[in-house]
Amino acid sequence: AQTALDNGAQVNLFGLKEKKIDNLNKMFPDAFVDLYSEDKLNEVLPETDVLIICVYSLKKKYEIQISKESVSLMEEGSVVLDISINQTQVLETSHVTSLEQPTYVLDGIVHYCVPNLSAIVPVTASRVITKNLLSFLKSIALTDLKQTFVEHPGLISGLCMYKGKVTNRTFSERFNQEFYSIFELLELNL
Repeated sequence: AQTALDNGAQVNLFGLKEKKIDNLNKMFPDAFVDLYSEDKLNEVLPETDVLIICVYSLKKKYEIQISKESVSLMEEGSVVLDISINQTQVLETSHVTSLEQPTYVLDGIVHYCVPNLSAIVPVTASRVITKNLLSFLKSIALTDLKQTFVEHPGLISGLCMYKGKVTNRTFSERFNQEFYSIFELLELNL
């Protein structure tokens, strides 16, 4: 969002959690920020050149579906980037693509749905991830996992296993393993 703003784009951000809207407004004061609804999205789609979908929920609490009809409100030649493609089926018109064939055109709208985008630039991605994770690793080392999650709840979605138990619902379903809620395992009340 910041890169688009820095390049003069008009940016609309729709959040799924009401309590995060204020944070988004503070982070991106030049963007239009609002709570997601299908009506609000449909309102901006006719003037949208690039739609980026990035929805992920550890608890699978957000069941949103952007319909083919909504996408058809965009002008021909517009682009949809479905960053959520490997986690959640949000966009009715998207399906997984690959680096060999990253795009397809449906009703005049270009779709890019390559999962795990960071794998395209592994060295850069590793450096960025390391730089950003170091403070969290220090927190875990100096306190404990539960306290770190209380202080940084955004980290919870990155946890896949805890003491041999699968704590990521997507992985548990994909690999047919029993799912354990990290909220229950650590007695988190977030």
